Amino acid sequence: MIAVVVPIKAGAQVKSRLSDILSPEERRGLGLAMAADVLATLGKVSALQRHLLVTGDAEATALAGSAGFTVMPEPEPVGYRSAAQAAMAQLAAEGVTAALCLPADLPLLTVGDVEALIAAIGEAPAAVLAPSRDEGGTNALALAPPDLMSLRFGPDSFHLHERQARAAGVRPSVLRRPNLALDIDTGDDLRALIAQGPTGRTGDYLEQSGIIRRIENYGARTGISG
Repeated sequence: MIAVVVPIKAGAQVKSRLSDILSPEERRGLGLAMAADVLATLGKVSALQRHLLVTGDAEATALAGSAGFTVMPEPEPVGYRSAAQAAMAQLAAEGVTAALCLPADLPLLTVGDVEALIAAIGEAPAAVLAPSRDEGGTNALALAPPDLMSLRFGPDSFHLHERQARAAGVRPSVLRRPNLALDIDTGDDLRALIAQGPTGRTGDYLEQSGIIRRIENYGARTGISG
């Protein structure tokens, strides 16, 4: 059985690094729109037989049902890493053979991206890592078994995960795909997303909120492009 874990932060924690260009309400709206798109995409991947959303956020929880996700409640904010680690440990205890862990801010994610991540697992034990655009962070990973190694997220997590996998006796596979590499944390990420022409709920939210127009006008005034 292959499962997927998606941890989602709650409330004021959402996209704090975008606070210089987006209001708290806009950050929250964008975060929920991206999460809806990610969950919808994952729900279409036939190879995934177990879907787990880890959150303490009521609105994020409401997204789970239509996408076929089970919610693992997070009564107290424990941080992205701890939430993901707890979920992977639970899946291993249930006998799940392999699990993916993806963030909820990959708005360009496609079924093909997820299928490529699954295909790269091969035979257990295995670790597959998808780095961020700057090759520092980890934007997605697949582990077989799910508790193969400790998780680390942040600016240097890709290299930390490589070392952790080798310490567990596994040579990690690296999967580089543009849609997996673009998570939305900074203004530069947001401009790159807008340049791609986002669709789905993310595209609708960016358009209806006026964020696209604001970012494009800012770029025109400053000469900054995506």
